[in-house]
Amino acid sequence: MSKEQLQHEPCRIELTERDLHNSRSGVFLQDEGGGEASLKESRQIGVVSRDVLLAEDGMSFVTGMQNGRHPSAPYSDTTGIELVEVEEGRVVFIGRPGARYLNPVGTIHGGWAATILDAAMAYCVHSTLKAGENYTTLEMKINYIRPVLPSLGRVRCEGKVIHRGSRTATSEGRLFDERGKLLAHGSETCMIFPLSPCEKGS
Repeated sequence: MSKEQLQHEPCRIELTERDLHNSRSGVFLQDEGGGEASLKESRQIGVVSRDVLLAEDGMSFVTGMQNGRHPSAPYSDTTGIELVEVEEGRVVFIGRPGARYLNPVGTIHGGWAATILDAAMAYCVHSTLKAGENYTTLEMKINYIRPVLPSLGRVRCEGKVIHRGSRTATSEGRLFDERGKLLAHGSETCMIFPLSPCEKGS
C-alpha cells in the first residue's frame, strides 16, 4: 500500500515517512529525556536458551532484555515496541503505532495495543520469578478507551503486578499517549510453574 493510498481523503490521516519505516531500520522513539532516539540498530533479536532461563532469576533476565545483554523477542521487532524501564513487579514499554498497523477504518488495530499491554503485564510478572521458574498467560482482558492513531506519536505502557502467589500471579497494564491520556487498560493472570531441564536428546 502506498503512502498516497493511506492518505485517502475520507480518512484524513496524516502520515510521515517514519510511519512507514521498519521498526528496526527507522522507527524513531522519543527517549525519556524528550529527545529523538532510534531503536538500536545493533540490538539482537531472538530467544534465549533454556540453560539461561534455568540459571537466572526473573529480575536479572528482564533487566538483561532491557539493557541488551539478552536479545529482544522477535515480536518486538515486528511491532516496534521497546522495554525501557524495569523494577521488580513493574515494567514500562514504549512504542510508536505506525501506519502499517492501521485497520480498514483508519485506526490502529486493537491487536497492536493488546500486544504492548500483554508484554507489559507479562514481563512485570516475569521480573518476580525465581531461578528455575517459568510462567505462561492463562487469561487476558483488554478495555479500549480511546482510538490509537499514528498521529499520537510515542505511547507508553506500564505493567504492574497486583498479586504474586506460588502458582499464579495477576497483573494490570495501562497504555497512555504522550499527554498522559489513557488509551487502553487490561488485566492478566499468569500461571507459574517449575522449568525442567530438557531431556537428553530432546
